[in-house]
Amino acid sequence: MGPALEVADVDHAPKDAERVLAGNIFHRNYVLGARHAGLTLADAATLTAVFRHGSEEISVVSPEELTGHLPTVVARAARLAPLLGRPLSEGDVILLGSIITPRPVIAGEEVSYQLGEDPALVLRFV
Repeated sequence: MGPALEVADVDHAPKDAERVLAGNIFHRNYVLGARHAGLTLADAATLTAVFRHGSEEISVVSPEELTGHLPTVVARAARLAPLLGRPLSEGDVILLGSIITPRPVIAGEEVSYQLGEDPALVLRFV
């Protein structure tokens, strides 16, 4: 368990569901923070997260508000993965969804995400 930042590129209007799905729902990349072997999903749901974008700061005291109940989301992924041809394995990464409304960024901007007391993940867009 640990923090992650996902990068999406909405390069066309999301009106054509087939095109959106074929493009992996705009997903382009992600960055992972330090893993916490002893951190449970229940523990993670109690951590405060801070997202910074320029001078804006968003504190999230309920990480499950947008993602849903973390154990339920992980259990659903574990049930669905084999149906798609690959069961989950130890060490797999599951991106559980955004805990904030996705933010548009442009070249030259920086975003950071800090979960609990961990060092912040920082991305600068060039």
